[in-house]
Amino acid sequence: MASEIASFDTWTLDVVRTITAFANTDGGQIRLGVGRTTLDQKTTDEWLAKLHAVLMGEVKPTLIPFVSCRLEEIDHRMVLVIDVMRGTSRPYYIAEVGMWPDMVFVRDHAATVPLGEVGLKALIAESNPSFEAQCAENYELTFDELTKAVRRRHLADDERRRRDWGFVDQLGCSTRVAQLFSDQNTSVVRLTVFDGVTPEDVKARLVSTGSLIRQWQQVTDFLEKFAPTPSANESLFLSAADTVPAAALREAFLNALMHRDYSVDAPIDIWVLQDRIVVTSPGGPKRGAQLDDMLLGLSSPRYPRVAQMFERLGLATGAGVGLNRIRLAYQGRQVRPEFKATSHAFQVILPNDHAAPKTDAKPVANNQVEKPLVKPLVVNVPVSQPEPQTSLPMPSTQEPLVHHPESMTMEDIKMREILALLDTRETITRREVDEALGVSQSTASNVIRRMLELGLLRKIGSGRLLHYAKA
Repeated sequence: MASEIASFDTWTLDVVRTITAFANTDGGQIRLGVGRTTLDQKTTDEWLAKLHAVLMGEVKPTLIPFVSCRLEEIDHRMVLVIDVMRGTSRPYYIAEVGMWPDMVFVRDHAATVPLGEVGLKALIAESNPSFEAQCAENYELTFDELTKAVRRRHLADDERRRRDWGFVDQLGCSTRVAQLFSDQNTSVVRLTVFDGVTPEDVKARLVSTGSLIRQWQQVTDFLEKFAPTPSANESLFLSAADTVPAAALREAFLNALMHRDYSVDAPIDIWVLQDRIVVTSPGGPKRGAQLDDMLLGLSSPRYPRVAQMFERLGLATGAGVGLNRIRLAYQGRQVRPEFKATSHAFQVILPNDHAAPKTDAKPVANNQVEKPLVKPLVVNVPVSQPEPQTSLPMPSTQEPLVHHPESMTMEDIKMREILALLDTRETITRREVDEALGVSQSTASNVIRRMLELGLLRKIGSGRLLHYAKA
């Protein structure tokens, strides 16, 4: 039975207003003809025609899914009963009048009353949830990649936590933010490596989809494969002064994942060229924000739940300093990063020193080999040679990377996770590192090798019995 009943002798404008009021509030039932001795067929047909007109356009948005009617005998009289459910596209209003505050109606106890300006704004906000709070398109979500990342951080993962994360709404429906971190996420990151300074000859390509955690790991691992000397444990995330700064690239990609517009069906594009890396993400600055505001540190994430999840996983700080970090990483260099924003896209251009004017170019000796085209990603610097002071220095081995999570590179984070694992056990194998970090065998071996060089780990045993412990 309906929670509230409104009775009328005949069809009037008040009937239409009450239909919209019920749809804007908690639903109800309208009974037409309660004061009549009899209800003839002609009158019934006229009322049904008027109701049909209401459903077909007199009231906006459409109420067709939420209204039904029938003839019913009540107190020995036949009446037309109209059942109205609470609508999902509130506010509902009479199209001819428009959505004015004093012409949008709700039910207040037994009366139909105008909503008013404050109430109308609140109803619009309540009835149009943010993208994150909308129900997911896929109802069967799995979270294998996220579960691995959560376990590596030693975080609790249960139904209550997932509600706190915004993964489930009050009705038990999985939300859009849950879908973004699920294995069924359909957003895409497209990474292309070009052979030269123009986007013409494609050298390598990666298309990554699935959980945002998987996209982060796949793209960063893919970039690391372009290190020219992996045996020396050099990678994109341990760059030297004439490459794109590691911290700048990390922040550019992380900001794209966190702040792109996921309601737009377009990929994040990352172009790796000889003299620069370009990160372009769909969706300009959040409404009301300007590029200058963002460069001043204005922190207004498009998706707060997504940003909070990256913070929980130790990848972001939530301080609104991402763009400033990118600029800071270029201190002392001849080139500067560029930021471009339109209403539909945001772009970060990260040049390396190969993009700077060659004013003091030195001739290449006959016995020297010219750098390969992928060299801008990484430069071959001996491990014993101090890093040039034109770039931000790496933390010293005496003060492990764990003390500065906000400035970590991807490799720093992997080292930190290995040290955290060794807090719970005495030794660890390379295979256990593969599984715990969710990385490839070669990536795990490179991280372990670097930790051995830094004196963070020591070997125990050899061959199949080889284990690693804290130094």
